[in-house]
Amino acid sequence: MPPDDATLVAKLLVKADLRGYPGHGVTRVAPYLGWIQDGTIKLEEKPKILRERKLTAVIDGNHYIGQVVAHAGMSLAIKKAKEHGAGIVTLRRASHTDGSPTTWRWPPMPA
Repeated sequence: MPPDDATLVAKLLVKADLRGYPGHGVTRVAPYLGWIQDGTIKLEEKPKILRERKLTAVIDGNHYIGQVVAHAGMSLAIKKAKEHGAGIVTLRRASHTDGSPTTWRWPPMPA
């Protein structure tokens, strides 16, 4: 995994623990490593935008690390919202995205 992606995931996992959500924290490292080893999470191909319009987009995660896919989706949605007043981005084929409030809140927390 590229260092920038590993850093993002590590920061998000630690923040989950620090905010009181240990089930979404560093305890996830062992399952993630297992999923990488068994091919559930694939690191060979990064996420890509499949379709994009002014307000919307679809990102194919290519089974990449979920937090990285979700972070890309949130960043794109925020960009669209700033430019056009709304931004809706859907994800497909992303692994565990850590849907806890420690990761996704408004305003979005920096990585």
